This record gives sequence, structure tokens and C-alpha cells, in this order.
Amino acid sequence: GRGGDPASLPGDPAELVALLSEHLVALPMHERRAALDKLRAARAAADTNRAQGRSGCDTTPAAADRLYLTWQELRMLADHGVTVGGHTIGHPRLPLESDEVAEREIRACRAAIEQQLGRPVRSFAYPGGYHGEREIGLVARSGYNLAVTVEKGANYRGADRYRLRRIGVSWDRPHHLAFKLVFCGLLFGA
Repeated sequence: GRGGDPASLPGDPAELVALLSEHLVALPMHERRAALDKLRAARAAADTNRAQGRSGCDTTPAAADRLYLTWQELRMLADHGVTVGGHTIGHPRLPLESDEVAEREIRACRAAIEQQLGRPVRSFAYPGGYHGEREIGLVARSGYNLAVTVEKGANYRGADRYRLRRIGVSWDRPHHLAFKLVFCGLLFGA
């Protein structure tokens, strides 16, 4: 999407990951795997060049720069009362995938989290919010008790538990998050 010019890519690893994620998430899993294989090959070549003293930059992120949590970090959060839910293994747009791939993504995610954390996983978030009747059925049959969308808003008594809305806090500055928490407390008596 940038004319193939590597110089136009962001230099910050987190920005590059965000840019790549934005484009990769829109691809069916088989195309995404092919693109990731090309990226891995390019990374391996860069690592070889670095090991041989050629130019290159170290893109290994420090722990503070990672975008994802480790299993150990998830265990610690779960041990302190944070609910960890499913979100698939490869973050596909589920409606683009075959029945078999979509079901495997949903089920395998739940099984992996339960095995790693040693506790049941009851909630699911549709990757990118993309879902339809088929995905709702797959999530329900896979043993999840509820699922959240990316649709903004509150949920009231009788809301479809597999189409729950959310009040987003992603990328909020601390004062934005504080406002939302206070507002929700006033609005919902929490």
C-alpha cells in the first residue's frame, strides 16, 4: 500500500507492527500465512547479515515494547481476578474463512488458554468485530458463555449474550479512561 518503497515504512517497530497487522488481518488465513512466511524469510536473512557483520538493525523488541502478553503474564493477571477470554489463534476475519478453519480457530484458542491458565474460558471476542450467525453458532457450540463485538454501547437486560457491546478503552490516555470509568459508575451505579 506504500508503493513498495521500504523507506516509506515506519521506523518504530510498534508502528510497523500496527501497519502490518492492519493489512494482514484483512487477508484470509492462507494468504496471511504466505505473507508471514515471506516476512520470516526476510527476517532470517537480516539476522544472517547481522551475524556476519553486515549492516542491519536489531528489531528484537524489548519486553516494554511488546504488543502481546506472555502466558506467564496472563497467568498473573488471571490470578489477580482478570478474566481472560478467547480471540482465536491467528486473528482471522472469521466470516472469510471456511467452516472448518473458523471452528478450529475458535475451539483451539479456548483449549490453549484453558491448558495454559488451568481455568475455564467462558468469554470470546470476535477478531475485528467481524461476525455473523455462523460465527455466533460456532462460538456457542464451542462452549463459550458470551461474546463481545466491537459495537459501542451499553448492554441491558435481555441483550444477546453473543452480541454484547463494549465501551472501548484501547489507546485511551489516562484522563480519558478515568472519565469513562467515572461516567460508567454514574450511569450504571458501578
